[in-house]
Amino acid sequence: MQIVKGVILILFMNCEQSALLTSDSFDRPLSRWERVALWCHLAICGKSRRLAAQMKMLETKIEEARNSLASTVPQNELPADVRERIRIKILNQLDSST
Repeated sequence: MQIVKGVILILFMNCEQSALLTSDSFDRPLSRWERVALWCHLAICGKSRRLAAQMKMLETKIEEARNSLASTVPQNELPADVRERIRIKILNQLDSST
């Protein structure tokens, strides 16, 4: 039964399904049939191929930005005086709301 579903997916995949699978491929591993169906669709559809390339480029740029930000933003906690001011403001808000 799995083979029948896979063949149907390959034969009837449209551009919208291709875009969804391309997007999903960044978040989770695709099943064998999904990979084959996507590969077949991308082999014959230039628009979907361009969209997949653009999605990959965006994913790469987001990852680069994330890595760049992680290296420039200190991973330490806030300074003690700033934490204390925040704590006092929160306590004041809690006291005034009761």
